[in-house]
Amino acid sequence: MSLKGRWSALVVCAIWLGFRIAFFQGLWGFDDLYHVNYALHLDHVPRNHWEARLLYNGLRALSICSLGFAERVLALPTLLGSLAFTLGTWWAARRLPAIWRAGLHPLNQALQLSGLRLQI
Repeated sequence: MSLKGRWSALVVCAIWLGFRIAFFQGLWGFDDLYHVNYALHLDHVPRNHWEARLLYNGLRALSICSLGFAERVLALPTLLGSLAFTLGTWWAARRLPAIWRAGLHPLNQALQLSGLRLQI
């Protein structure tokens, strides 16, 4: 990755962190309580769709065991998922122009045969 790519990833992460700090709501809603309850009691088979999210509840249980019981710790799996989605979007957006040009190249060749030219 080039220096420009590293800086752009750092800027995206800084913007993400600023938004997450500014608009942090923590846990709210009844479903969050179901997730926390099941993460604290992983000793039974899931009974509903909140408990069936095993990877998410397992990550929440791991964060509770390793970092303690606090609202920011309980929100950590959601924050990490948000960061992964943001970085995935950044990665895809960086590669989109090359993919777009590669996809339009055959169309451009066909148009040139008919006397037209597509400006890419």
